[in-house]
Amino acid sequence: MRYHISYFDPLPIIQARKARGLTQRDIAEQTGLSRNQIIAMEKGVFSGGVKYLHRYFLMKQEH
Repeated sequence: MRYHISYFDPLPIIQARKARGLTQRDIAEQTGLSRNQIIAMEKGVFSGGVKYLHRYFLMKQEH
């Protein structure tokens, strides 16, 4: 079963990324996601599935 996120509040992930001094490109490289996927997540509109958000959140916690 594949889940899609249509809207969520992106502010916490944006704040966490910026607090760590990371760019969207840094996040993309470290997670294996495209920068366009990161941009979509940070706009709060994303349909790439929960597994991609999971990658972002796991990466965020490791740094």
